[in-house]
Parts: sequence; structure tokens; C-alpha cells
Amino acid sequence: MSEGFLKDRDVYLGVLGLDGEDKREARKDALARAHGLRTVEIELYWKRATYFWGFQIAAFAGFGVAIGAMAKEGAVAPGMEVPLTAFVLAIAVFGLGSAWFSLLGAKASKQWQLNWERHVDMLQEEFEGKLYRMIFRMDDGSAPMLSVTAVNVGLSKLLLGCWVVLGVSVLWFLAGPFMEGPEAKDRMVLGAMGLILCLCGYNLFLRGGLRSGFAAKQRARFGRHALVERIE
Repeated sequence: MSEGFLKDRDVYLGVLGLDGEDKREARKDALARAHGLRTVEIELYWKRATYFWGFQIAAFAGFGVAIGAMAKEGAVAPGMEVPLTAFVLAIAVFGLGSAWFSLLGAKASKQWQLNWERHVDMLQEEFEGKLYRMIFRMDDGSAPMLSVTAVNVGLSKLLLGCWVVLGVSVLWFLAGPFMEGPEAKDRMVLGAMGLILCLCGYNLFLRGGLRSGFAAKQRARFGRHALVERIE
């Protein structure tokens, strides 16, 4: 073990109250618990991904059916054009929102998985050597080392981009009648201001409503990682 790692590990064990030979069994139990919680977080990651995929499938199906009805001549009853258009817009907003929350959920799940992996890194060598950190890799490039969870995050970003395109297309269609005439420029400015206000409101919502709701105190720092203690 490197001198830097040994120093970090000593600080880590001191913060957790697991330093000293008399705490060997406690460290072993902590390692088993960290392994178990990491496994749980991986399982929850994919369960949450499946949960959000259900929303995406429903949104795409509803959007496709509604657009198909609008495109087919005579399929929409007289007087239902406006409600159907509003329904399409609502589906686009729902699809965009669920894709965004899916991305946030994937990143949050990955963060908690990495948390327990970091605990395993600090605890394992005393009992398991470097088993967890040693990886067999194909040097010929036939099996690149990709992260499955990172691929899933990339897919969430792709879905988000698709819904942005669909949402902008619907808005462009709805704005068509308002883009003509001498007041078109004023309407565009008002629309841009409204969009900025919506984004600002969402940013406030994200900061206040989606963050983990507990206070924490930093106890140590290891490179890019900070070890914090939950304060009830």
C-alpha cells in the first residue's frame, strides 16, 4: 500500500471510530456491510431505471397515437382540435420531465453506489487484499472497459434530447399563427421571457426540493472526495 493511501486510511478509520487493533472485528463487519449495501444500490439502480422506463414508454405511445390522429384527415371530431393539440403538448412536457428526472435518478443512484465502493476501497485490504481493485483487462481492445451505468446515463440523455426536439416541434406548430403580423417580434420576446422565468423557477425547485434533505459536516477530504457526517 502506498504511503498516501495508508495516511488516508488512518484518517478515515479515525473519523469512523474504527482505528486500533481492538476494532478489527468491527472493521470486518463494516466491510461486509459496505459490500452488501453496494449490492443493494446496484439492484435499486436498475429497479429505478425500469420505473422511469415505464413512464417513457407510456409517453412515447401516447404521443404517437395523438400525432397520428392529428395527421389523419377526418380522425378528429370538429371542435376537438384545440384539446387534442393541448394533449399532445402535455404529453411532450410529461415525456421531457420524466426523461429529465430519469437522468437525475440515474446520477443519484450512481453517487450512492460510488459511496459504498469508496468505503470498500478503504476497508478491504486488511481482509481481502486488493481483490476488489484488481481487474483483468483485454489489452487487444476487444473488450473495452465501459461502465454499464454510464451507458444508461447516456441513454437517458438521448431520450431527453429526443423530447426536447419533439417539444420544440410542437411549440413551433402552436406558435405558427402568432409568428405573423407586425406584433410577431413582441410575442417572441414575451415568449422568451416566459421561458426564462420557467427555467428559473425550475432551478429553484431543483435546489430546494430534490436535494437530500439532511445537514452534513465535512470531516475529511481525500482528493476529489469529501467524507461528511450526517447531522440530524
